[in-house]
Amino acid sequence: TTKERIMHAFWDLYRINGIKGITVTKLCTLVSINRSTFYAYFYDIYDVLEQIEDQVILPLEFKTIILDNVINEKERASFFSNILNFFDKNIEYLSVPLGEHGDSKFRYKLLNKLMPTIISDSNLTDAKKNRLTFLIEYQNAAVLSVILSWYNNPKNLSKEELITLLLDITANGIQKELIQLMKE
Repeated sequence: TTKERIMHAFWDLYRINGIKGITVTKLCTLVSINRSTFYAYFYDIYDVLEQIEDQVILPLEFKTIILDNVINEKERASFFSNILNFFDKNIEYLSVPLGEHGDSKFRYKLLNKLMPTIISDSNLTDAKKNRLTFLIEYQNAAVLSVILSWYNNPKNLSKEELITLLLDITANGIQKELIQLMKE
């Protein structure tokens, strides 16, 4: 469809330079459409990005494949494996907005879309929900950063080694893991 062609052309430009060099005129020329056709689907170029991000960030899918495993201790390896599978499936659309030319607010958009789904099933007090929000923010920042680093450094560790590392850090804390590493 025309909308998909616009989104694809936008993404081709976005991957190279981020959003700064993209204009409606440039997109229309690339897709061979007029401006009114563009505006029939999108408000502006930021709306194109938002709609692409909305296709990648699916809170219910995230909850089903990832979050449901975090509560079950026996399934923690599945938790990180599912996160990596989610990245594998969406790496083109996650690595760019989370990368050097990306949207510095994307991680927050991701977290803000997922947070209501995460908290909705909990019967926690407001104080505990606030604490949970900070715990998830901490874990989210760490895990996203490690996974992106892994993708950007030709996978210096195997997938299994990365999962084990993430499990160890999650279970033991970073300080304990650092101390153990320095003793070896």
